[in-house]
Amino acid sequence: MGIVWIRRCGKASWTNSDNAVLPVTDRGFQYGDGLFETLRIYKGEIWAVDQHLDRLWNSQLALGFGLSRAVFDEIRSAVAKVSRNNHIQEDGVAKVMISRGEGARGYTPPVPCDPTIVVQANAYQPLNETIYQKGYTAILCSGPVFSGAASSQYKTLSSFDKVMARMEVASAGVDEGVLVNERGQITEATSSNLFVVLRDRIKTSPVSCGLLPGVTRRYVVDLLREEGFSVVEEPVGLDDLRAAEDVWITNSILGIIRLRSIRDFFQGQLSEEYQQVRELYRNFTQS
Repeated sequence: MGIVWIRRCGKASWTNSDNAVLPVTDRGFQYGDGLFETLRIYKGEIWAVDQHLDRLWNSQLALGFGLSRAVFDEIRSAVAKVSRNNHIQEDGVAKVMISRGEGARGYTPPVPCDPTIVVQANAYQPLNETIYQKGYTAILCSGPVFSGAASSQYKTLSSFDKVMARMEVASAGVDEGVLVNERGQITEATSSNLFVVLRDRIKTSPVSCGLLPGVTRRYVVDLLREEGFSVVEEPVGLDDLRAAEDVWITNSILGIIRLRSIRDFFQGQLSEEYQQVRELYRNFTQS
């Protein structure tokens, strides 16, 4: 499975993933008390490192992990080396995971804590271009997302709601699931942010609806606005889905891919806007 970087109890080392060992008392295992970031590798180089690590830094501060800048410099160094140490010269995926570390029984976190950190990377085979042109199929997932949940703003190891949603997606025999909050607003897909192309503008729900502020989402919004598109961050409703000309989802691994259908709500056509934004994004990441 490759070479991973592990830091725990103040010591860091590179080791084969088959030999990596973490204690069962680690709170990441016990309670999902941790964070992660997934990063795309292009031609052996990790893309948008600063944006992902900035989000991870702010998240660990908010959750009280208390990591120092010096430790984060170690993480940054490990992220820079992980592709090379795993001999990834083309496409790949890197992942950084931070748990609060070991703790006694019970939900109350230890203060101070000694976080466990893991950095790993694997080769990745991108989707065929025909899939990007054809698009994904999707359903509207049945379980509502609570817009006020603090966890929606962070990429936490405890992703049970997303796991349940993916089980529903698999059972339905489609590619993706679209999530809705308790107010009937579209938040995101199971692992992606969502954009709706309407006649006069492109909409994506704001973070206040209960969704992750995606790194790729931010880039796509900025790229579209630079090209003169009208992009608004407003709640996307079910009526927007029914009226949409096209729907896209975005994340760091897939980039941008359209949804060709959302069962019972949307049947779309390949749009000119989709072709343009994919070209813009592809040029941006390759540069």
